[in-house]
Amino acid sequence: MAEYLVIRLPEHPGDAASWIAVDSSGTRISAPATGPLELAAQSAGDRDVIALVPAAGVLTMSVDIPIKRGPRLLAALPFALEEQLADDVENLHFAAGVRREDGRLPVAVVARHLMEDWLANLREAGINPVRVVPENHGLARIPGTLSALVAENRVMFNDGDDEEFVLQDVKPSDALALAGVLDDKGGAGKDTSQHLLVYCEPSDEQRFEHDWAALR
Repeated sequence: MAEYLVIRLPEHPGDAASWIAVDSSGTRISAPATGPLELAAQSAGDRDVIALVPAAGVLTMSVDIPIKRGPRLLAALPFALEEQLADDVENLHFAAGVRREDGRLPVAVVARHLMEDWLANLREAGINPVRVVPENHGLARIPGTLSALVAENRVMFNDGDDEEFVLQDVKPSDALALAGVLDDKGGAGKDTSQHLLVYCEPSDEQRFEHDWAALR
């Protein structure tokens, strides 16, 4: 079974990275570790490396575009999305994911200078990733389930379907309100049939104890 080292890059240069080894089923085969990228490189060995980059620097969306794959698709993405973007498409890097069952194609958009910096930092440490992925895509997408990850000052969310986003300096209930799950008064919103799954550290469980009680 193939093994991978998943490295989460820090949001700020100079901060520690974190990493863990997993197999192709997603089962972890090492304890989580933190430190400089050079130390992560030593843990990589013969494993392929997947780099998780800060979600705050990546815009994720989906687009309905008939082109299947390859250079034609990558060439068409900037023109299909340019009206939704504030920056000049020439300054942006576009990447497409696996087309979903509804036919829409997930797309990640990032400033070229950020992508170049991330790759340069990895190469300097002796790491050549096989994939570069926004960190919020590490949050499993489970059909019929609302999933949230509370990490540092961010809440990462997906609805198990097409909606996903990352918010900073908010409560988990704020993310659910934005998704339409809660109304303006904190009551049930557009869909109360889904389950809610939240991942957080014990410190965040205590920090948001009133929010958890309200959501229950």
